Amino acid sequence: MTWASSIFQVASVRTDEGRRGETRCVAGGDATISATRGAVHGECQVHVSLFGVTDLSIDPHSPTVAVGGTLQLTATALFPDPRNVTAVVTWSSSNPAVATISNASGEWGRVTAVAPGQVTITATYDGLTASTTLDVQ
Repeated sequence: MTWASSIFQVASVRTDEGRRGETRCVAGGDATISATRGAVHGECQVHVSLFGVTDLSIDPHSPTVAVGGTLQLTATALFPDPRNVTAVVTWSSSNPAVATISNASGEWGRVTAVAPGQVTITATYDGLTASTTLDVQ
């Protein structure tokens, strides 16, 4: 198998025995990692950020939902540019008897209001935590 990087200054790929395909981030930017064996070819786009996550937020902030209702929350991480990370954060509710929040595929960040009360919804990503207070009426 032949491995290659479109821009080795951004992301390099190992070709030595026992390490083939291992990718190393070198600098910020975008690159394509490819693998070819005979007529079979595959590619993967990679984005390398020079900075880690600097902030995490949840929108909407301090929402209100009626019992039985649902609400879609969005998590945004700052890398330093903002990116939607709703599908990759870990969501939690301080009191699932009042409101639950989904970590299921395709339902990430969906709140279901169960009973009247107040609950804290938390998103955790890359060592950062963001919270919002949800009122269920």
